[in-house]
Amino acid sequence: KLTGTISENLRNLQFLEVLNMKTNHFNGTIPKGMGDMPDLRYMWLDNNEITGTMPVLTAAQVARLEEVTASNNMLHGSVPMSLEVPENLELRLSKIDLSHNHLTGTLSNLLGYLHTIKYLDFSNNMFTGTIFPTIEYMTKLEVVRMNDNLLEGAIPKFPHNSKTLQLQGNDLSGDFD
Repeated sequence: KLTGTISENLRNLQFLEVLNMKTNHFNGTIPKGMGDMPDLRYMWLDNNEITGTMPVLTAAQVARLEEVTASNNMLHGSVPMSLEVPENLELRLSKIDLSHNHLTGTLSNLLGYLHTIKYLDFSNNMFTGTIFPTIEYMTKLEVVRMNDNLLEGAIPKFPHNSKTLQLQGNDLSGDFD
């Protein structure tokens, strides 16, 4: 298993398409600029000891990435998003898994405009507030795991093609439409 911090020099690998650093003993933070690698499609950082906050996801980064996973780490803070997605921008992002961290704050309504996502896992964190109502616009969404957070309020409409909904361990109310 690899140890130490994730080097900022990784962003110099301009042709890197897959970054698989799963199941090691990496610690420290996710370096700024990791998502700026022009060919990066898959960033898998699961099962490490990574701390700090999530870097801001910009529209350009989201457009290139297909999967972002950093589950089972010690990330904290919110999931920052800066998305002004132009209509002609083709999105590829199909999976976000940030489960089993110490993430807090509310989930941004902007997430609902990531219409290509099929798998969304924010379970076992400390998110508060409501589930963003724009989730119904995520028409390809099949798996939603938001269980074991501090979410409250009404259950929103989910896309009709959803196959897995895990919402237990929250304070949600209402019916499924």
